[in-house]
Amino acid sequence: MRVAILVDGAFYLRRYQTHFGPNRASDSAQVANDLWTHCIKHLKREDGERLYRIFFYDCPPIEKKLHHPKTNQPIDLAKSPTAIFRKDLHNHLTRKRNVALRLGYLDDKNGRWKIRDPRIERRLISGDIMADELTEADYVYYAVQKGVDMKIGLDIASLSYKILCSPASPMCLPSISRMNQDAASGR
Repeated sequence: MRVAILVDGAFYLRRYQTHFGPNRASDSAQVANDLWTHCIKHLKREDGERLYRIFFYDCPPIEKKLHHPKTNQPIDLAKSPTAIFRKDLHNHLTRKRNVALRLGYLDDKNGRWKIRDPRIERRLISGDIMADELTEADYVYYAVQKGVDMKIGLDIASLSYKILCSPASPMCLPSISRMNQDAASGR
């Protein structure tokens, strides 16, 4: 039986950083290799499962220039560490065998600056702190991810319609408990 594995990239990367730390999560080649390994470990080869494809859903980074709301300094988002990492990760994933990269987009037309930590935002709204007390690091540019959920749904429908894999076999993510076991055993 062939198995398709569907991975929400943004969620996977957040979980990956939580479990393996920021140092390991900043190496895009390592992240791509670990993703491949985690997915392959979910196959039950003794039951005859074979990998059909790993579908990785993500968005390319925003590459526009804007000004920081606190300092009014120009920022080139294309040169940010996150943008460089994502582009590099996407390149590594496209070179992997049986990996399909499905890209949505970030809605930068409706993007906005927001306060990174919700607790600080609540304190600001309640009047416990003033806006002048916020630092440059307290702000983050936020854009909504679009098109990824639709691509996931279309791929599931396509896989089921064409009977390319078992209808019960797609899974969204490697389980977190499995990631914990792998980290504890050093795999």
